Amino acid sequence: MKIKTIAIFLILICCLMGAASAAEDVSADVVDVADDSVAVDAVSDDVSDSLESVDDEAVVDESAPAQDDSDDVELEASLDDEVLADEYPSSDSDLLNVLLDNLDYDDVTIHLSSGTWSIPSRAMTMASETDVHIIGENRDNTIFTSYGITQQGSPENYKGTFTWENITFYNAGISLYGINYKFINCKFINYTLELNENEIAANAGNYYLFDYTFVNCDFVNYTQNVITGHNYTNIDISNCNFENITSDTILSTTCTGSGTRYGDGWSQYTDKSSVTLKDSTFNNVDVKGIVKASADAVNNVVTDNNYDFNIQETLVDGEYTYIDVPIAAVDSVVDISSSEKGVVVITLTDNSSAPIAGASFKYTVNGGEEQTATTGDDGKYAITGLTGEVTIAFNYEGNESFKPISDSKFFNFTEEPVVPAKVATKITAPKVSAVYNAAKNLVITLADKDGKALANKKVTVKVGTISKTLTTNAKGQVSLNVATLVPKTYTATVKFAGDDGYLASSLSPKVVVSKAKAKIAAKAKTFKVKVKTKKYTVTLKNNKGKV
Repeated sequence: MKIKTIAIFLILICCLMGAASAAEDVSADVVDVADDSVAVDAVSDDVSDSLESVDDEAVVDESAPAQDDSDDVELEASLDDEVLADEYPSSDSDLLNVLLDNLDYDDVTIHLSSGTWSIPSRAMTMASETDVHIIGENRDNTIFTSYGITQQGSPENYKGTFTWENITFYNAGISLYGINYKFINCKFINYTLELNENEIAANAGNYYLFDYTFVNCDFVNYTQNVITGHNYTNIDISNCNFENITSDTILSTTCTGSGTRYGDGWSQYTDKSSVTLKDSTFNNVDVKGIVKASADAVNNVVTDNNYDFNIQETLVDGEYTYIDVPIAAVDSVVDISSSEKGVVVITLTDNSSAPIAGASFKYTVNGGEEQTATTGDDGKYAITGLTGEVTIAFNYEGNESFKPISDSKFFNFTEEPVVPAKVATKITAPKVSAVYNAAKNLVITLADKDGKALANKKVTVKVGTISKTLTTNAKGQVSLNVATLVPKTYTATVKFAGDDGYLASSLSPKVVVSKAKAKIAAKAKTFKVKVKTKKYTVTLKNNKGKV
């Protein structure tokens, strides 16, 4: 029987008998050991000062009446339903002692003051019917750096839960098993969590099912996966925030198995493991997918989350499926132009010239007050009523689909309109040496006189039998495969016809297509002299290995 049970039993006897002197005897019979003691709150006001601490080896008066085993069983049964008063440990060792005295026996609530805490490595039996609730005084200032409790033996999953509330876990990792865990309003800073399964010792290949719950928690500043969930676990994450995370995934899981639970009256039943990740927010998250699941775990619930990026539902990569996969934003392109006096039109498109409709942006006229406007269905917005010399400055902050872009342009709307001089352009294209039938591109770049790439401009390319009009991309480039031309040296013709803002330009780059080397394949063969007809096979292949 535990010493705490003996102490409480003696105190209760004293209170019932009304003998104050008996209470004093009990207090005298308990030895106080500072390093290994656990504080016990008062059972009655009359004896609250008579018991300060109880050591694992408390000394009991040998003259006290002996108790038989039936009394012990009756007392322990009466205390199984009792929730002990709150504990207030003052040090790491004090906290460990509280856990050692309660985690495998009594329900307990532990209050931690602000400061840095840790639990050293310690193997212990964790009875899963026990409820342990650890509450921090202030989440940001109650910090756990290490938790070393490991399970001793093979636990059965009854209904107990180890709950953490208002705690920050910092820059380490934790491996959990042996009891259900819940985290409420906790903060994890680059702190990995491994949620483990537990095999039933008497039934190999079968497992108890444990729950891991996270509510209103923050996960920040990760450079590694946040959570790893094993096969026989239930993981429930809701109303949590994930921010500043760079890793392969947030949650890696193989949760597909079915494990044993206990119901009313300790009856056993089977339940299937699962993952639920919902109603959570993700900001500045750079991952391949929010959840990485094994092929048979893709039906886990990932729903109603808020992302600062667009997503596609799934991406299959070998034996794994990524769920809620971020889609990268595309380049934005802006054109600021005027074809009518006093009117400037801003056109916002993507890098394929498709209009960006309904985009909110800001602009100023001659550095004045900043205005907010929205593009129409055609991606355009017109600024009217302009006079004199005008500089339009434009700024689009972008969103999860389109990258930000800024630009400015000067116009002169005087009585004698002055048409802005067209900007000179330049085409560049290096000499290309290709082998027939082996893909090789002629890459052409269009830029203005200052070397700024010109996107969405039409460029005509002629070489041999190939003649195409191509549109430059965001880098001002177009490319053309020349490996299909008959082998010889060509002089290509590349032209940009110019437009309202830019002058025409052209270039004649050299393109050399060499003959491909064919290969003859033949195997050695021995013929008998007596055979009149002899057949020998030779195979001719092109440079791609085709016959």
